[in-house]
Amino acid sequence: MNKVLYIPILFLLLACGSKVEKNSSNPTSYVLEKVDSFLVDHLTHVRIMDYSPEEDIFLAFSEGDDNFMELDLSGKILKTVNRKGEGPDTYGARNPVALSFGPYGDRMVQTSFQLISYDKDYRQTHKSGIRNMLPVRANVPLGKNQYFKLDGEYHYLVGPTTYLSSHALIHNEEGRDTLQNFLVLNFETGALKSAVPYGPEGVYKETDQIFYNLMGKSYFIQGDELFVAQNLGSSIQVYDLQNDFELSRQIPISHKTWKKASPLPLGSNTDNEKVNAIFHTSGRNKSLYPINENTFLLSYYTGISQSKYETFQSEGTSFMPKNLLEENKLLVFHDGKQLEGEIDLPPGTILFPLPDDRLLVLDEVSEEVEEEFTKYSIYQLKQSN
Repeated sequence: MNKVLYIPILFLLLACGSKVEKNSSNPTSYVLEKVDSFLVDHLTHVRIMDYSPEEDIFLAFSEGDDNFMELDLSGKILKTVNRKGEGPDTYGARNPVALSFGPYGDRMVQTSFQLISYDKDYRQTHKSGIRNMLPVRANVPLGKNQYFKLDGEYHYLVGPTTYLSSHALIHNEEGRDTLQNFLVLNFETGALKSAVPYGPEGVYKETDQIFYNLMGKSYFIQGDELFVAQNLGSSIQVYDLQNDFELSRQIPISHKTWKKASPLPLGSNTDNEKVNAIFHTSGRNKSLYPINENTFLLSYYTGISQSKYETFQSEGTSFMPKNLLEENKLLVFHDGKQLEGEIDLPPGTILFPLPDDRLLVLDEVSEEVEEEFTKYSIYQLKQSN
């Protein structure tokens, strides 16, 4: 298959302020409080991808010049390296799909076709191929490389369905019925296998049709377990990584407001109005954020009514679901159970957790002036009084 999927990444977020902000919605025992902010002084947008507690630095990617960057916690640029292209120590012509720190302090770069480890001087130390049916193009990496250790060897979750809505790989009934959630790569041996099928009890198996743009997932690895939230799932699945991804338990999800998605026939034109309307109106689980060993968050989009969507259309208003703050919420899970109430999502895009129950947030780009820096905020999850 020669199909190439291009993923534009847009930053449409709110600028940070110096005052303390608290985000809470319905009563819950937790709030998100803004505790810090900083900016990265660079002409193009800089996307922070990971944090190393051992080195106390951020790993980032600069959009436009395609550089790897290392930053201190104040946003100061400590190192800039370019490894795009052909030749020694390069990763190829397409930007990485994922970028993060590895288990030994390596810098792990995943492209559509290989996973590469770099040392601190960005010399390649190892690489392993990925057999991939869908090359992916993105102007910034789509996420981190998540890994676990099994029998003394490190295994990584790789491949397009690890980061994208799986409808992009489904072109016939066989694909819809057999697609797996992840490819799992043994980085040492190069062995590759599929893992975590779509369960027969899930919403994706309830119909012979397909949910365009709504077959993505969020996940994190904690200890020997993999937590997975499907876009349209009613529970979070927890898999045992030491027992061949066996489903060990499910954690129910309760949404206060949820606009149910409608499927479309397999092979529908993805440019038609129905696909566009379903994407904008349908509720979905978005991202999981592990805060500590006992607590994690799940963001979700409530969806909007068809009439509200049509009003936006008639007014010529262009919007993305993530920009409707009133329709985006956070759920809190503690000790394996969902707590009552919801938390308002902070302005911007939550990227990933930091130590001490904190979250890194990419702030919105100003629509009024052209900024030569990228702004970030840090929020902390705190118990409310």
